[in-house]
Parts: sequence; structure tokens; C-alpha cells
Amino acid sequence: MRRLFIWLAGGDDVILRGCTNMQRSEQIRLTCLGTLTLVPALLGICAMSYAISTLTDEPLIYFGAGLLWGGVVLAIDRYIVATTHKSTIGHLGSLAVSMTARFVFAIFVGIAVAHPLVLLWFDDTITQTIDENRRTAISERTARAEQDIAALPVAQATATDLLERRTERLSYKQCLVNLQTYEQSNLPSQKTACGVSSGKASCGPNCALVGDRIDEVTKEIEALDQEIITAQAADDRAAADRRAKADGIAERRDTDLTAIEGTFSTDYLARVNALDQISKQHPQVLWVEVFMVLFFVFVDLVPLVMKLATPAGEYERVRDTALLKTIATEDAKQRVAQGGEAETRLAQMEAQAALTVAEMNVLARTPVQLLDEWEHHRRRVEMRIREMRVNAEFGTELAVEAKILEYRKLEQQAWETAMARTMAFVADGNVTV
Repeated sequence: MRRLFIWLAGGDDVILRGCTNMQRSEQIRLTCLGTLTLVPALLGICAMSYAISTLTDEPLIYFGAGLLWGGVVLAIDRYIVATTHKSTIGHLGSLAVSMTARFVFAIFVGIAVAHPLVLLWFDDTITQTIDENRRTAISERTARAEQDIAALPVAQATATDLLERRTERLSYKQCLVNLQTYEQSNLPSQKTACGVSSGKASCGPNCALVGDRIDEVTKEIEALDQEIITAQAADDRAAADRRAKADGIAERRDTDLTAIEGTFSTDYLARVNALDQISKQHPQVLWVEVFMVLFFVFVDLVPLVMKLATPAGEYERVRDTALLKTIATEDAKQRVAQGGEAETRLAQMEAQAALTVAEMNVLARTPVQLLDEWEHHRRRVEMRIREMRVNAEFGTELAVEAKILEYRKLEQQAWETAMARTMAFVADGNVTV
């Protein structure tokens, strides 16, 4: 498990083995850094699993997507952390550009991880808002349908006036029939709403006139009956047409309500819109959202920030030593390659070319051999110093440390002298093969 965390932190086993004094401490430091690198990936798994769960109910799909996204976040963060090194070698300008690019990239990854987690944090409120929006949409659609039905023109009952007129004509006819009966009977003169009888028991001119009036009223009633039949048919058609329009409006309302109930979205975008709606209604929610996004961005930046904030240890020193050795080797190789500009001329002189190549090989090996020998010497010196400290008698520790310090100064002077001579030797280039 420790090796996994060291790998996540970008640790190199070869360099760790070169840490002779504080190897255990460097392993602990890299293990902790690897643990921090794993945290954003775990958050990314949770974030993407939640985001995809708003689109599908299949656990295999959203858990698989979460694991995939977590792996992507882990790969990106590990690359950022593993390629960031604290070193005394290099230029400040290039380091600043490199660090800025890494910070920007890490911020984008942090936002991508944080946003679904913010939605998850407000999940209950967002769900409630979406339900309220659905109920509001249903209420508005129902109210609009009721308004459309109420706006339909009311069917005019044209037969009603005709029926009232027919009733009045029937009453008038009955009055005339009664008046004619009075005319034909031996009753005294009778006064009615339609006239006065003569009081003579015969059907004289007055009786005949009443009969004519009865015939006229009968014809009026028959004509009214025809008009009533026609008017009632028209009224029925108008009422049926209004009912059909009302039924059409109700049917469209029911269809829309079914669509609202069945297709009202609760996916990721709908939740984003709901959160935006909540933020507009409650401005304090926006501050909470911004804080949480910044918090998760900071969590994603923690491994990089901690690596930069932690002082350089023996691991970095050993790495710098190996890097210096590599630089020295490659510089020597470049000088050999640059010396190859005379290859065209020397191609005609095979013996001289072979001699030149041999000289270049010696020049290339010399710094490397010096560094290798010095590294072996340094390890032997360190072992000797540890033995001196272990074997120091009680009360002589300070004296031993003074000797060690003086010895280290001598070692440093010897190193500088050896390097100066080696570089002078390489620069001079006078090598005998």
C-alpha cells in the first residue's frame, strides 16, 4: 500500500534508495502526498456517479461512469504532482510558467469535480423546487384551459322566445274558444280578456268573427311550431358545437398534463436550472454555492500546494545530484555531437576520425566517472561519520561534531578542486588515447 501511495506522489524508487540518511522520513512524506493525491479522485467518483444518476437509474452505468471519471482525475492529478519538483536547478521564469499552467489545469479539474457535489449538497431543495415547478406548470395549464372554455361564446337559445310566444298564442286561442262558447250558449254577456259575448244564444256575426280569429291564431301557432322546430335544431347544433370545442380544449389539457407528468425533466440540466432559480430567490444560496466550489477546488489543489510548500528534503537533493550527473553527461555528448561538424572533412581520413571519436568518448566518460567515484566516496564518508557518532564516547560528542564539520569542509574543497580540474580537462580537450 505504501508503494502505491509513493507511486501516486510520483516518487522514484531509485532516488529513494539513494537517500541514505532520511530514507524513512522521505518515504513517509511521499506516502502522505500520495494520499492527498487520491482524495480528489474519490470525490470525482462520487460527483460523476451522482451526475449520471440524474440521467439513468442503472447503477452499473452511473457507478461505472464515476469510476472512469475518478480514474481520469487521478491520472491528471498524479501527472501534475509527479512532474512538479522542488529543485535548485533551473530558471525561476520557466518554473513560474510551469506552475501557473499546472494551477490553471488543477482549477479546471477542481470545478469539474465540485459542481456535481454542489448539486448533491442541495439535492433535497432542488428536488422540492422541481416538484413545485411541475405543480405550477400543471396549475397554469389547467387554468388556461378553464379560461379558454369560459371564453367560448354561449349558445343562444333562440327557441325560447318562440316557445313563450306560442304559449301566449295558445292562451289567446283558448280565450277565443271560451268566448265563442259564450256566444253560442244562453248565458248572459260575459267579459273575457279577448272580448265580450253578446248574451244571445246564437252564432251571429260576432260569433263568426270570433271563429275567424280562432282560425288565424291556429295558423299562427302552426307557423310558430315550424319555427320552433327549426330554432331548436339550430340551438342543438350551437350547443353541440360549443360542447365539442370545450371537449377539444379539455382533451388538449389532459394531453398536456400527461406530458408534463411524464416528461417533466429531472436530469442534470434541470437541476442546474433549479439551483439557479433557488439562487435568484435566495441570494445567500449563491454564496454557499461559491464557497463549496472554491472549497472543492482547494481540495484538488492541496497535493500541488503541499508539495510546493513543503521544504526540499534529501529526496530532492539526491534527485538534483542525479540530474547534475545527467546534465554533465548530456553536455559532454552534445559537445561530441557538435564536434561532428568536421565529419565531412574527416571522412577522408579514417585514422584521424577514429582518434577523434576516441578522444570524445574519453571526454564524455570523465565527468561521469568522476561523479560516480565521488558518489561512492561520499557514501563511504557518510558511513564513516555515522560510525564516528555511534562510537563517540560520552562527553566527546561536541568535539566529534567539530571534527566532522571540519572534515566536511575539506571534502567540499576537494570536490570543488576536482570539479574545476575536470572541467578544465574537458575544456582543454587534450586527451591522449
